Amino acid sequence: FYKRLVQQDGLAAIAARLIILTAVRTSEALEARWAEFDLPGRLWVIPAPRMKRNREHRVPLAPQVVDMLQAMPTYNTHELVFPGRDIHRPLSNMACLVLLGRMGLRGQITMHGFRSTFKDWAREDTNHSQEVTEAALAHVIKDKTEGAYARGDVLEKRRRLMQDWADLVTGTTHT
Repeated sequence: FYKRLVQQDGLAAIAARLIILTAVRTSEALEARWAEFDLPGRLWVIPAPRMKRNREHRVPLAPQVVDMLQAMPTYNTHELVFPGRDIHRPLSNMACLVLLGRMGLRGQITMHGFRSTFKDWAREDTNHSQEVTEAALAHVIKDKTEGAYARGDVLEKRRRLMQDWADLVTGTTHT
């Protein structure tokens, strides 16, 4: 699927690639602003108001993601990474559905399903801990006692996880 996706034109295709490679929710990607990205530091900080649980989320970026973002036609030319027809408003969620339809896959897959695929892969095919995988998905620890002691976001461990994921999805290896 990813090889076919790379061949698609348009911002929706790049947004879909970002969603897949970072395991973020569709709205988090579509509403992204360039100011949230530290590309040399390979980090994307999604502000709390844009997150489902209203907590800031730091997303480590694999080199494949940084390269893709730097090659975008909107790279640092607009506030939004994925501007819609009105450059002050993001692409709509429908943009990804239209893309999937253009690829002949509407109704067969969803963008959100890639988060589930990411979690299944991490659990079944890697040695990455559930704690790291859950942090990558910005899931909140439900056990209040455990959550009280889990103050960090295991960023460096998530860097390794996201690099392994990007290598698998893109078929390329970076260190």
